[in-house]
Amino acid sequence: MRTELLKVKKISQGVVADSTARWLVRCGVRYAITFVAGWLLVSALAERPLASTTSEFSTRLPFWESFLRLAADGWRPLLMQGCQSLFILGLTARHRHKETPVSFRLRASFLLLIPLWSYLFFTPPSMLLVMVAVQVVFGALIMPLNTKRRSKRGSQESASPGLAWPGAPDS
Repeated sequence: MRTELLKVKKISQGVVADSTARWLVRCGVRYAITFVAGWLLVSALAERPLASTTSEFSTRLPFWESFLRLAADGWRPLLMQGCQSLFILGLTARHRHKETPVSFRLRASFLLLIPLWSYLFFTPPSMLLVMVAVQVVFGALIMPLNTKRRSKRGSQESASPGLAWPGAPDS
């Protein structure tokens, strides 16, 4: 009897680990898409850098050249901020089954602001605001949720799989 219980527990832990891995992959893909959209917005709104080819100090790069240069440099912040964000999501992934979707999204949204500490010191305020919006929108709306909450009777009921509000479409 005891060995059967241990086998069932081991199998259920494997299923949870498998679903967590799939959830993290889906989070990573959605996060990358959200980050790219935010970074393109940053590239469009950022102050244009000075042109280094002229001897005048007041000459700025044309908009499209500046936009393309900033957009091409977006892989560095994606690596720095994205890896930290996915690490945080990986640490909180097991708790998504124990909380309501709204409380998990709220907690994840606040925790996703931690990787933005470097933006406080080295970037203009417009870039900081856009990146804060990207993190909060991802945590509150775009992050996938496949939670199963246990009711008081012990049966499993499916919580909202996608967005946090009632009646939202499935993700």
